[in-house]
Amino acid sequence: MKQRSKVINTVLLTFWCFSLVVNISLAQISPAELQKIKDAVPAKATVTPKKKRKLLVFTRFEGYKHSAILYATKALEIMGKKTGAFQIIHSNDMSIFQPKNLKKFDAVCFNNTTELKFEDPALRRSLLEFVKSGKGVVGIHAATDNFYDWPEAAEMMGGQFDSHPWTSKGTWAVKIDDPQHRLTAAFNGEGFKINDEIYRIKGHSREKLRVLMSLDLSDGTNLDAKGVRLTDKDVPISWIRSYGKGRVFYCSLGHNHHTYWNPAILQHYLHGIQFAIGDLKADTTPSFEKFMQEIAVYEYGQSREPLTQLTEFVHSVYDSPQVLKRIEKRLLEFLRSDATLASKQFICKQLSIIGTEEAVPTLATMLTDKATSNMARYALERIPDAAVDKALRKALPNARSNVKVGIINSLGQRRDTNSIPALRDIIYDSDPTIAMSAVAALGQIANSEASKALDEAKDKTTGQLKLRVLDAYLKCADELVAQGKQSRALAIYKQLYAQGEPATVRAAALRGMAHVSAENSGDLIIDVLRDGDSEVQAVAIALVRDVPGEKIIKDAANELPNLSDKGQVQLLAAFADRGDETALPVAIAATKVGNESIRIAALRALAELGNASTVDLLTKAATASSRTDQEVARESLYRLRGSEVDQTILASIGKTEGKIKAELIRSVGQRNMVLGTEALLETARDSDLNVRIESIKALRVIAGPKYLPELIDLLIQSRSE
Repeated sequence: MKQRSKVINTVLLTFWCFSLVVNISLAQISPAELQKIKDAVPAKATVTPKKKRKLLVFTRFEGYKHSAILYATKALEIMGKKTGAFQIIHSNDMSIFQPKNLKKFDAVCFNNTTELKFEDPALRRSLLEFVKSGKGVVGIHAATDNFYDWPEAAEMMGGQFDSHPWTSKGTWAVKIDDPQHRLTAAFNGEGFKINDEIYRIKGHSREKLRVLMSLDLSDGTNLDAKGVRLTDKDVPISWIRSYGKGRVFYCSLGHNHHTYWNPAILQHYLHGIQFAIGDLKADTTPSFEKFMQEIAVYEYGQSREPLTQLTEFVHSVYDSPQVLKRIEKRLLEFLRSDATLASKQFICKQLSIIGTEEAVPTLATMLTDKATSNMARYALERIPDAAVDKALRKALPNARSNVKVGIINSLGQRRDTNSIPALRDIIYDSDPTIAMSAVAALGQIANSEASKALDEAKDKTTGQLKLRVLDAYLKCADELVAQGKQSRALAIYKQLYAQGEPATVRAAALRGMAHVSAENSGDLIIDVLRDGDSEVQAVAIALVRDVPGEKIIKDAANELPNLSDKGQVQLLAAFADRGDETALPVAIAATKVGNESIRIAALRALAELGNASTVDLLTKAATASSRTDQEVARESLYRLRGSEVDQTILASIGKTEGKIKAELIRSVGQRNMVLGTEALLETARDSDLNVRIESIKALRVIAGPKYLPELIDLLIQSRSE
């Protein structure tokens, strides 16, 4: 029986070899292409084989037929012979996967196979047991386009084909994810561009795969390919993995024929095949776990590359809740390890993004440790679960000094209402920093209960702590306004506006009162202008800008002379910002006062408040002895709005002489009054030299080409240089 079996196996191998010869003979590989393949194939094996190796090259296709099958098969045949690393046996007969046939091989290469079903359960068991027992699988390009009704095999390969936006006609950028790995040695650690078809892979996971290279998604061409999705955040191209005692190597490059005379790609395939066969030892630690191992020893100042890789990986799986759950579990295990503090801080930042209630117990144990408290709080503050607040409250009594301050800050940040009783007591802590942090937290929580605690505290505290209480109390009022609780907020503002409170607090309270009680804000502002101190008056003056109606302007204008010089300047600026002519009379009056700062503020306000009636005033001020008055008046004259202003200026030119006339002409040019061209052609012949010069300067701006003859005539008749 043994002899008979041996004869049968010999016949089968002969048949498969014949099949190989027939397929290759039918290949449309030109002599030139064949020579390119021979020249590109590595000259020797990466490592010396432990024994003679046989590689089954399986080429069956039940879906799309890749013409590259023939090129890949030929390249592998030449590679095996040239390097001595392996011998290939080619087949497309499913019976080759029977255990008695499969056991003769060291690895199976799925060469561009498509939609393989493996309908026979015995053949399925045979392949999986083959690999798990210590053998290997190699996948070329379409090897992931299989096993759609066989999840175990798809999982073994590492993923499945999910379309190819990066088509065979494009040239795509590839990055080397693992430049120090033995299987990427051919690329010298540098990314490259290649004209080939790149697969989108579904079901892949760096938790299980050691990704060697992937599509460079920082490259604009890759991102602009037709069919790219928002979820395309990680597109692996080549990877290895352990499967049971066996090994898997896959590379999606290999659609285009010329890929098989690319020396670096062929070298990569040789490495991968020798790995899968069992001769080349290589680290199969999954990429995710590799990141974690490298991060565990990270110290500040060292390369952040592993941190960046983990960040990118986490970002790529945001849309996969199940994966995020597994990652979270692993990150929590990491925090319980003896990893460096720098690395734990980084992991806490990741948990601040993906952490759930599952993270709370582990992070809670770090809260009272001075070395880890801040990083734990950073993560906890961003986890939207009530368990976080409970953990923070539980840690509060046992915390000391800055750690306690930090926990209090977190409670405030999270606006935990259940912590108010504890925070109320802490206001009176002997440590001023702790006390102030409790006050600030109550100001952030800002509900009725928190405001009540602060109301009590404002009468029981002194110094800086009292100022902090008053500020927090104001924040409570502001928050109550935001919640629509106007009456409660107004009551707080009135409390804080009372005489005896610091000016800064009264000013803020005034602003709040005016906002909440808009209908009474005008009277309130006028009362402050009459009797308030300068700091509160400044707020009231600023509010003049916002209160609607003429009444506030008239009332405020009546108070203008009674204000300090600084107050008058501020109020004139507020009138200007409103731009309401109701304030024009008071602004005109202020241009005649002796105080320069008030006079300048009034002249400046006329740019917004003035009209044709102020042309004469501004023109005269522009010729005044004070240089500052001149500059401000001129600027306001130039900025006056309205066609009536232009008409008034032109009409006034014919009625004035000397400096006033020259000043009006200057404004014609500055205002670009084209309609004044003919008038200035006349004044350009005026007996006054300054009038003539200003006219010519203005004509340089406003005169168009049709006035060229008149301008030439002016030049000819010039009285001087």
